[in-house]
Amino acid sequence: MKIEENIKTTCPYCGVGCGVVMEKINNKKFESIGDKTHPANFGRLCIKGVKLSETLSIDGRLTNPQINGKEAKWDDALNYVAKGFSESIKKYGAGSVAFYVSGQLLSEDYYIANKLMKGFIGSSNIDTNSRLCMSSSVAGHKRAFGSDSVPGSYEDFDYADLIILTGSNMAYSHPVVFQRIKQAKKDNNKLKIISIDPRITATNEIVDLHLDINAGSDGFIFNSLLGYLFDNDLVDNDFISKHTNNVKDITKNFTTYDYSIKKTSEISGISIKDMESFINYFTKSDKVITIYSQGINQSNSGTDKVNAIINCHLATGKIGKIGSSPFSITGQPNAMGGREVGGLANQLASHMDFDKDDINRVQRFWQAPNIAQKEGLKAIDMFDAIDRGEIKAIWIMHTNPAVSMPQTQKIKQALEKCPLVIVSDIVEANDTNQYANVLFPALAWGEKDGTITNSDRTISRQRAFIDNKEFINAKADWEIIQEVAQRMGFKKEFNYKNSYEIFIEHCKLSSFENEKPTKDNMNYKLRDFNLSALANISFQEYNDLEPIQWPVLDKHGTKRMFENGEFFTYNQKANFIPITPTLPTLKTNAKYPFIFNNGRLRNHWHTMSRTSKSATLVKHITEPYIALNEQDIIKHKLEENELVNVYNNLSHITLRLKKDNNIKSGHCFAPIHWGDTHSSNATINNIIYSNKDPISGQPEFKHSVVDIKSADMKLYGFIYSFNKITKDKLNHFDFWAEIKLANHYIYEIAIKDEMLDFRKYITNIDMDIKSQKLFFIDLIKKDYRYIHLDNDVLDFAFFFNEQYSLLPPRKYISSLFDSNDYQKILSDEDDYEDEGKIICSCFGVGENTILKAIKENNLLKVEEITNILKAGSKCGSCLPEMSCYFD
Repeated sequence: MKIEENIKTTCPYCGVGCGVVMEKINNKKFESIGDKTHPANFGRLCIKGVKLSETLSIDGRLTNPQINGKEAKWDDALNYVAKGFSESIKKYGAGSVAFYVSGQLLSEDYYIANKLMKGFIGSSNIDTNSRLCMSSSVAGHKRAFGSDSVPGSYEDFDYADLIILTGSNMAYSHPVVFQRIKQAKKDNNKLKIISIDPRITATNEIVDLHLDINAGSDGFIFNSLLGYLFDNDLVDNDFISKHTNNVKDITKNFTTYDYSIKKTSEISGISIKDMESFINYFTKSDKVITIYSQGINQSNSGTDKVNAIINCHLATGKIGKIGSSPFSITGQPNAMGGREVGGLANQLASHMDFDKDDINRVQRFWQAPNIAQKEGLKAIDMFDAIDRGEIKAIWIMHTNPAVSMPQTQKIKQALEKCPLVIVSDIVEANDTNQYANVLFPALAWGEKDGTITNSDRTISRQRAFIDNKEFINAKADWEIIQEVAQRMGFKKEFNYKNSYEIFIEHCKLSSFENEKPTKDNMNYKLRDFNLSALANISFQEYNDLEPIQWPVLDKHGTKRMFENGEFFTYNQKANFIPITPTLPTLKTNAKYPFIFNNGRLRNHWHTMSRTSKSATLVKHITEPYIALNEQDIIKHKLEENELVNVYNNLSHITLRLKKDNNIKSGHCFAPIHWGDTHSSNATINNIIYSNKDPISGQPEFKHSVVDIKSADMKLYGFIYSFNKITKDKLNHFDFWAEIKLANHYIYEIAIKDEMLDFRKYITNIDMDIKSQKLFFIDLIKKDYRYIHLDNDVLDFAFFFNEQYSLLPPRKYISSLFDSNDYQKILSDEDDYEDEGKIICSCFGVGENTILKAIKENNLLKVEEITNILKAGSKCGSCLPEMSCYFD
């Protein structure tokens, strides 16, 4: 194997921001390996990063601009959008248009979008899908620190005595950071790990104490800790007096409600003993990091929960020091970058706000005659305004709100009504694109060039390494935005030649009048975000830029914030924020007895437009599901592996029922990834209400209430096909879910009709009356098989059975399908050993194979599985899941 070239870039998935080296092999083939020099991962990659090369195909790409479903020239599409925006602004005002952008954009793209909307259109109706994942953290930071600053660094994980994980299944959502903490625990026998989560997850592999809280009660846990610290004089009084404001407000607030361990135990469901252990761990540890993610942020009181965590660190001085800080770990690769450039509707740019001085400052820097004067509409409010007809044109960039927003049926209704919907994306078909009047094909990861910022403020270069211009008529996002801006009359102000020029302007704005106030000039305001040391780098230095953490005031960057005890408030002291914890908005009742929770899977990313292209990644979990514990399955007279309807008064979805005894009774869990593109009815946000945090505007994704009933399917089955089956044909089934393997598609299906009617469904798929068709029917086993041959070569095959468990393993059928062994497919003498669900994606090792090896060899440790089966020996993403076999 000849390696022709190595290109350093960054992973396009989660907020860890791993460095990736793309090795060019044999002309145009690439393989991904971890960048051993990148401080985010030091060579580690999770399974998604390892399989990046499998997602580079141009299948399903949006290849040319489209206007109303027809291919168009770039000039025509750009003119159409510029004219539509300009006419709407002229007739209805600047507030009639909006951008909805994404953490998939590079910082340079983000910067241009924000500059156009806020600086020149004159509206702040630009919001980002980071509103859905990180805005509560932003609000909490700003209340406490006066700035949206993540204090710590990944390096701190190596030095901590205690790491608290709350609202995070890190083993699945941020696996490389999980592996780093796991290694830190091996290297430091003092390090203890606490997980606060209503589920026992794969993350529990490294956990010393698990607090299985009632969903949404995190705020009570941290406020109880804070009260205990003050009551028992376990606070750092010197740090408090020198570096904080409002401490009296905290102690006064504690007189207004019962924050005792006993009361908190009652509310949270945590035993008094475990609460005492949690408090003891915190008070006895010198260096504490609290890592929090969506379980905290996606709440009706997410901002308060963030401040409840920060309060505990301020009270003990465990902030701004090696191994100590509250740490928000972001969801998307450039969620942090979007916050830096002002992508949120309530920010201006470069961490500036909508106060008089900041507006004036940005206006002078941009020379913007029509700069926005106030905050714009946040995501939920923005789509509500579209639904009411107040917003007439929206430009959606690299995000899929018809799947990712709460109450998706309302989002679709709004988009259907909107006179002008523009979408910039890499894929031609997803749930949102069907509502677009104009589709812009944008460059994908691997094709585009710029910077991103990860969870610990590290700015990294994302570099292009593949050229698909021969096949894809796409443009960089900044270029698309710029060309629309020019056609709207802003040619002079939007005339960048490349991403480098945008980056330099971004750096210069970050340092513009960014100084401590002086007697001579009180208008200056010291801001945390400052890239002054990068503001004059050359084009070559930009291309060669090594990862560096902001603020970048010299060539070294800044590993951790607040080391000098100074913050970014009016007096450089941090603010204590008094919190009165609240429970989630919705309560279970007789009609809706289950708390509905949701989250990521290990192998998938958001709405699967990228990961569904990898035959390796899709094998881990092949269809949408909902998990309940065995007690609830029996109580509600359900059956494992049947299809169930999960519903409330918003809507219903249909999912496969799985047993998981690591979920509390009365709770259920479903993954977020499936939408109408990949399944018949599995968009979980159909049943998520638009309740939101009143400060941040972030939706309460993690808490809905539902009931679960059998979907009453009569036949279960699956289809193998070398060709993609269109949705209009699939929708004849009562349930379907699609995955694409290397050579063919698999469709899980189910119908409500009796078994004798199944042939009509085959007819709906196979309309070719001349081709060869073969049936096998076993009435005793209720086993039905059908294959379609084209010149004696398999084209597709159906399998039906009244019992899901009697259907043959998909991996076994895949091997027969790919080898054209149709006689064996039709045979009732199946000769296979069911490997079970794929656990190790790197080597294709199934659950049953692992369990057999454990039993036959009396294995006691995960390492022994690896020695025998190789499972877990490559990326290590499956190791936490395998550890569960030894609990």
